[in-house]
Parts: sequence; C-alpha cells; structure tokens
Amino acid sequence: MRETIDGLLDVLVAECRLYKDLYDLSLKKSEFIVDGNVDGLTGILSVEQQLIIELGFLETQREQHIETWAIAKGIDPQRVTLSQITPLLDGNSKKNLDQIRKDLDEVISQQRQINDLNESLIKNNLDYIDFSIKLLAGQDESGITYSKGGKTPAKSQNRNLFDRKA
Repeated sequence: MRETIDGLLDVLVAECRLYKDLYDLSLKKSEFIVDGNVDGLTGILSVEQQLIIELGFLETQREQHIETWAIAKGIDPQRVTLSQITPLLDGNSKKNLDQIRKDLDEVISQQRQINDLNESLIKNNLDYIDFSIKLLAGQDESGITYSKGGKTPAKSQNRNLFDRKA
C-alpha cells in the first residue's frame, strides 16, 4: 500500500513539473503571438505536443496507482478523487499529497488564464488579418457616407489590389 501512495506522489510531482513547463511555454507563446513570430510559435507548439504526450503517459500511471489503492481500500476507483484520498492517509503522505494537490490546482488555474489570453490574442490577430484582406480586396465595410447636400455620392470605380475576375 505504501508503495502505491509513494508511486502516486511521484507521478503527481512529475505531472506538476510538466504543467509548470507547459505554463512557461504558454507565456513564451503569448510573446510570440504578440510579436508575430510564426517560427517561434511553431517551435513552441512542437515542444507542447511532446509535453502533452508525456502528461498523458503520467495520467495513465496516476490512474493505475489510484485504482490499485482504491481497490485495496474497497472504494470504487472511478469515483475516487485526490481530495477523498488525502484524509485517509497519515503523516507525511497526507501532507505531501495535500501540497501537491494545491500546487496542481494553482498551476492549472494559471494555465487556464494564459490559454484564455492566448486565445484572445490569436482571435485579435485573425480579425486584423481578415480586415486587412478585405481592405486589400476592396470590400469596404465603411458603409455609405453622405455628401454635402445629404445625398449619397455616386459610386466611384475603386481599384482593387487583387483582380476579382481571376
């Protein structure tokens, strides 16, 4: 039983470290998005994929440790959470698991915030690109303006940067 809890703690510490690494990458990703550094962004996405694969592997190990512990305690492994395990432990294990759980909660919360920021930055960049393309293609969204006498001006032939008849 002790080996199972120690294994669970080791896995959770490794998961927390990877989540912190993922958070650090997300901060850099924000900088690259703002700077428009596509090459840097591509490199970060590649590293992020590797971290996510590692997290998936650790998550499988975590589930195995929890299942082993829960079955030994006569608890349904599908319903057990870290919050439910903590009070059933003793001494250092209880203290360590509680601290790791708090650390994980904090880093995951930070990750959610930076993901929301990055999503907003990307959306703003895409909106700007869309606006620029429409401007270059001559799809003016400024609407109708009125001339001095309150009448709409006659449509002038706008020259577009792109030939629409391609």
